[in-house]
Amino acid sequence: YTNRGYTLLQTEDVQAAENDFTASLRLNPQQAMVYGFRGTARVAQGKFDEAVADHRKALEMVPGNPIALTDLGFAQFFGRRY
Repeated sequence: YTNRGYTLLQTEDVQAAENDFTASLRLNPQQAMVYGFRGTARVAQGKFDEAVADHRKALEMVPGNPIALTDLGFAQFFGRRY
């Protein structure tokens, strides 16, 4: 699910990507990277509250990770949470 979701994200089929990332997280919820990917898919769909929650979860799982922190910042910015 993760690999297919990433491919779908790259081809801009963001709803299908989100679905695959959700399926992957159901199988193993301890995947910080997948929360980040799903958050990115959600930003692309304008689902900013859900995206921020996903990116916060990823950052919680890997505190101080610069990519997770940056992704959270982008989600908050695009969601107009300055």
